Amino acid sequence: MFDNSNIVALTDPESIAKGNVEFIEQMIGIFIDMANRSISEIKDAYHKDDFKTISKVAHRLKPSIDNMGIVILKEEIRELESSAEAYKRSEKLEKLLVHTEKILKEVIVQLKHRS
Repeated sequence: MFDNSNIVALTDPESIAKGNVEFIEQMIGIFIDMANRSISEIKDAYHKDDFKTISKVAHRLKPSIDNMGIVILKEEIRELESSAEAYKRSEKLEKLLVHTEKILKEVIVQLKHRS
């Protein structure tokens, strides 16, 4: 289990935005849209045994996860990117996908309800 009280550390986006609240909100909105779309793409690809697409989607998500400061997914997203094709349909890949989806959904909730 993980402590979901502090999944998102917005220090990176805030330093990139140099205090521009509108820009930060725009970055958050883009991240939420991309994360939701990526979750759907990954689930669809897994059901089609399209492990190459899982790797591609993980690659696309990686910079956003880093920029948003989602440290809890830093290693997992890299493992998905580099190993989805090798893991194929396996318990290891399935656990990794379930965990990544769970964290991304929690991040989305936290971002939507931040003060």
